[in-house]
Amino acid sequence: MANTEAPNTLISNTTMRVLDLLCEGPISGFSYMSTQFTGDPLLATYYNDVSVRNLDGSYNYNVSGAGFDFQYMLGSSTQTGIPGFQVVETLIPLGANTLVSNPPVGAGPYKTVVAAFNTQMYPDVDSVRVTMRVPALFSQDDNGNTNGYNVGYAIDVSLNNGPFTTWSAATRAFDAAATETDTFNGKCTTPYLRDHVIVLPKSDPPSAYYSWKVRVRRTTTDIQSIRTQNAIYVDSMSLISSSLYAYPNSVMVATEISANQFSDIPARAYEVYGTLVQVPNGYTPTTYDLSGNFLAPAVYPTVWTGDFKGGVWTDNPAWIFYDMLTNPVHGLGDYIQSGSVDKWTLYQLSQYCDQVVDNGASGLYGTGTLEPRFTCNVSIQQPEQAYSALLNMASVFRG
Repeated sequence: MANTEAPNTLISNTTMRVLDLLCEGPISGFSYMSTQFTGDPLLATYYNDVSVRNLDGSYNYNVSGAGFDFQYMLGSSTQTGIPGFQVVETLIPLGANTLVSNPPVGAGPYKTVVAAFNTQMYPDVDSVRVTMRVPALFSQDDNGNTNGYNVGYAIDVSLNNGPFTTWSAATRAFDAAATETDTFNGKCTTPYLRDHVIVLPKSDPPSAYYSWKVRVRRTTTDIQSIRTQNAIYVDSMSLISSSLYAYPNSVMVATEISANQFSDIPARAYEVYGTLVQVPNGYTPTTYDLSGNFLAPAVYPTVWTGDFKGGVWTDNPAWIFYDMLTNPVHGLGDYIQSGSVDKWTLYQLSQYCDQVVDNGASGLYGTGTLEPRFTCNVSIQQPEQAYSALLNMASVFRG
């Protein structure tokens, strides 16, 4: 009779949750924020240099169901936090060996994994996430049949150096009578992970200072045999903050995606229409089509009175230069007054920059061969980059 092998019943379904800070806001939005597919920002979102959605409407990744979530904020001063991403998690350093062991008597040392922390180190800590991992779980009988196995473990918490109390996964509360938190019960031949989020206990009445110890221990005996794989580890511990963050004036993108689509955390990139700046009243910037090709030239007022309107995206170097000179947050506005800037000359320069010229591409990059004479599309991440950009713009304008 042929040997049998039970199917894998423990299949890891972890998710990647990441909050990306793109830039200071407010910004106009994602570069494909148009009527195309109701302005889906996934058209301008890239994982490992591949767009999530294509212009024909198809997807390169699975974004349906509960395994995917994509939310964003465009950096207004009044924005609220992204639901589900308003808290901060901080990984706790653990030792190199996080094996949790309970060997038979005389077969080796009993080993737990303990992490200690307090409110002086982490003032806003509210909960702890404990991620357990089993590299493989199965057992072979004398006939060579491969079956599942059962391993139990417990998570205990001590408050202010008091006694440890076991957290019960069934009741999601601390239970003095509980003997174990949970079990790995089944079969897997690849790593399987499981999370437990535990609200940390506090004293009554409340105190200004708390210290905790979180201990993970194995409740079933290790089986030390080449035919049985049953080791368990603490994969990670992270502290969850009780404070909610809205990140005002910051452009944020929150992503949750199932780990079964990637072997590692993917590199993320976003194509956006950036910072909103001040432009002359009556001015309409150059417009582009979905592929980024020139669509219509900028429109200037018949007569400009010298007044500005804010909250406009443009790639005209003159008005980006004006913003960098006068903006008090990311520019030189604390040192240069707007009245000291020659806006009338910049107005003439902006018209020169927006003038439509032949791009020499002979239609290779779109339906037309026209484009504005000068545009500015940059990502400035360091102060010295801003200074260099100002000098470069100034030298162009002088020329």
